[in-house]
Amino acid sequence: MTTAEDRPTMYKLDPTEHPDPLLTAASVAGNGWPVLAIRPGTKAPLHHGAGENHRSAWLTTAAEVVASAEDYAGSCWECSCPSYAALTGQTGRGLADGLALVCLDLDGEPGDLAELLAEAGPEAENWAAETLRVQRCDERAHLWGIAPAADVPPTGRLTEGLEWRGTGGYVLLPGSLHPSGMRYAITAGRLEFTEGHAPAGAIYRGVTDPDDDGSACVAWAYPLPVPESLLAAVVRRLDRPDERPVLRLLTGGAGDLAPGAARMRLAGVLSWLGSAEVGERNDRLNKAAGLAAGLLARVPERERVGDLAPEVWRQAVADAGVMLGLDRREAERTTASGWDWGTDHPTEDRETEPPAVVVLDDAATVRERFPVLDLAALVDPDRPVRRWVWADVVPEGDHVSIVAPAGAGKSLLVLALAVAAVRGAETFAGRALSLTGRVFYVDMENSADDWSERLTDLGVTPENVGELSRLLVFHLPRLRGLDTEAGARDLLALLDSYDARAGDVLVLDSTQRVTEGDENSNDTLRRLYVHTSAEVKRRGLTVIRTDNTGWDRTRERGASNKRDDVGYSWLLTPDEREPGVFTLTEGKRRGRPGAVGGPLTIRRHMVGGVLRFDPARSTYGETLAHARALLAELGVPESAGMNKAWTSVREAKAEHGDGPRFAGMTRAVVERAQSERGRSVEVVADDC
Repeated sequence: MTTAEDRPTMYKLDPTEHPDPLLTAASVAGNGWPVLAIRPGTKAPLHHGAGENHRSAWLTTAAEVVASAEDYAGSCWECSCPSYAALTGQTGRGLADGLALVCLDLDGEPGDLAELLAEAGPEAENWAAETLRVQRCDERAHLWGIAPAADVPPTGRLTEGLEWRGTGGYVLLPGSLHPSGMRYAITAGRLEFTEGHAPAGAIYRGVTDPDDDGSACVAWAYPLPVPESLLAAVVRRLDRPDERPVLRLLTGGAGDLAPGAARMRLAGVLSWLGSAEVGERNDRLNKAAGLAAGLLARVPERERVGDLAPEVWRQAVADAGVMLGLDRREAERTTASGWDWGTDHPTEDRETEPPAVVVLDDAATVRERFPVLDLAALVDPDRPVRRWVWADVVPEGDHVSIVAPAGAGKSLLVLALAVAAVRGAETFAGRALSLTGRVFYVDMENSADDWSERLTDLGVTPENVGELSRLLVFHLPRLRGLDTEAGARDLLALLDSYDARAGDVLVLDSTQRVTEGDENSNDTLRRLYVHTSAEVKRRGLTVIRTDNTGWDRTRERGASNKRDDVGYSWLLTPDEREPGVFTLTEGKRRGRPGAVGGPLTIRRHMVGGVLRFDPARSTYGETLAHARALLAELGVPESAGMNKAWTSVREAKAEHGDGPRFAGMTRAVVERAQSERGRSVEVVADDC
């Protein structure tokens, strides 16, 4: 093996002139290993090159990487450079000639990796301990290595939480920005230090602290050769048949396909596509498009209208690809390719392909999976009325969002509610409280010190802490995003292990911390519902989660300010004139209001050294309510702007003179009242 002293200098970089992500990518490209520029915070290529794996967009020299960053900086004022990914399975140059970068991608339990290494033997275990390791903030990791390019196995899944990245794959490099907002960083590996030159076969790690003489060294890490025993174990895993249940769906065969059967099978194609794992998404999207097009080609032309129109399903397949995390343009191109093939080969026999995963031809099986709702039971006069955990605020078995600006006190409110409920309190803030089960509190926000201070403020002591036996707190758990299939499995496994059941309450604090997607995207919330919320609701659990508002404090964050995955949402608004007083106002409800209904004003204050939440009367809130009524009386539309609202009140006041009717009607009050009128309750069922 070539020693550090024997390695020639292949190129030079100046760490004072370039950010770390660029330096890392340049060191990879400097070895001849291709690099892709990636849109920061995503895994989508910045440029979609033509050919296999975006070949025409590959960067293969340090100079090309630097140029790509300069071009990007000129077009994006927010970031100095893009993220970068290395193409795996591609040969390098110089001392890396004939050698390819490869990667073991651990996205599940550490035991998955340990099992593979044990199968490959001690040499593989030593390699894993010494080679370049890249992580974010948990046990998930990328283990980088090198292998003869001619012997590299293709990219594929080894176990549910472990992937091999070989030919046909790419992996984000250290310094790149993950969709979660964390950056990848080198956490282990064999190092070498130089005064600035870049050795062949090395990847940039960073600059060390200056020595006493003021000089600093550059640290380089090496991906080590993958042992033959490990490559052999990878090949054996990849050659195994997929152990997941695989049910065959054929689009082939002669004859027309009935519309009902087509709809059933098309839904199956989308279901199979939605379960794609990282590393197989593009391939599965292409095959799903071909399957869907082939199915529709067998439907009689006169029936290919409405929900069976080809353009409807083609768009649905492309949208499903985007939901998997693919870039929109990439998803549409892949869909178009597969669709064209499927349209041209509608009777192609695909039995030899394992992908199609749904058998829905057995009517009895379908009915068992999709039972009909008993309508008679729903209108039975003896049917129990809706139960409320917290009267008229949190209905049992539904999902509720508490929305407020950061720091407004929503987490403290929910914690106080949970503590009161598990202690058996009959009321909270003046409204009835009834908890039949336990509270599972998933906290991704607060420190242990925060918990200590808040529990103490709420009157919890060593003598009475036993009263909280029904409160199960999971503090900063290593949950993957609940808007992903893997994260949903994590949460459901947690709930199952503690025997969660109907009547229990699940608190998620907060939404932005338990999801990986952009919290301002409705797609993130829809994925949260599909992967996690729907199953939790089926199990009968009540969910309370906290959400942040955006820059406009009267509106929730989100592309269209909707919470279409919850049944009820409440906006928590601090009183601008009375500290410690705030109001919960409905933003959305599903179904009829309860016996009390309406906004709830609460005073948070210390009484006898204990923090209490009591019902309150807000004079400012009453003034706002009077202003809303006045605007309605004057015929000001809810959709009118705030200037028009103020002008209408001012003109009416000038016409009728001062009096109780206009008391307190300042411009600020009127504009605030009008903004709240525009934020009327979104009713999702008949609430008469």
